[in-house]
Amino acid sequence: MILVHARCFPYRPKAGAPNLNYLKPELFSWNDRYREAPAPVEPCQILTQFSHLIPDAGRALDLACGGGRNTVFLAQHGLRAIGIDLSRKALEQGRELARQRKVIVDWVQADLESFSFPPATFDVIVCTYFRDPKLYAPIRESLRPGGLLFYETFSREHLRFNIGPKNPVHVLEPAELLLVFADWRVMFYRERWIDRGIAALIARKPAVQGSRQL
Repeated sequence: MILVHARCFPYRPKAGAPNLNYLKPELFSWNDRYREAPAPVEPCQILTQFSHLIPDAGRALDLACGGGRNTVFLAQHGLRAIGIDLSRKALEQGRELARQRKVIVDWVQADLESFSFPPATFDVIVCTYFRDPKLYAPIRESLRPGGLLFYETFSREHLRFNIGPKNPVHVLEPAELLLVFADWRVMFYRERWIDRGIAALIARKPAVQGSRQL
């Protein structure tokens, strides 16, 4: 695996994790996409709209970070931000964006299927426009008690439109995020189906195990 930049978070793949360089054909597809069309540089609306919830210290993890727009935004808020993505080309764009915005970010090239999430490490976790139900348990374990989750991605309603993902595996079922994080304090939830199908959730992990109150 390639660690593009590491300041505080060494990447540890799971035992037996495959080599990205020759076993992941989608790696080349994503690299090509980012060569053809650079990633957007402004953060997702869910982060800007609720930026007052973001702490000004601690660690943040941005899953499937793409060109790093959200990772850089978290670093600008004072967090020690880590962006993880399969595409090296995307991470190179993120590194350049961090240089332009004058923040330090850790960039890790990794397949999230083989990524070993450290327990109770992050104060903020962000996941946008990526859906893999196998990540829900690691997200729950890796966020510290009292930590915040920002999650936004395509919903099943999006399959009615002619842009974005076409495979049902890559979109959320109705109320999926609400059900998965039902035992957390849900601070915001929205499903929209005008122009595109999107579901967004902000939830705080209970400070005390088994409690929904903070």
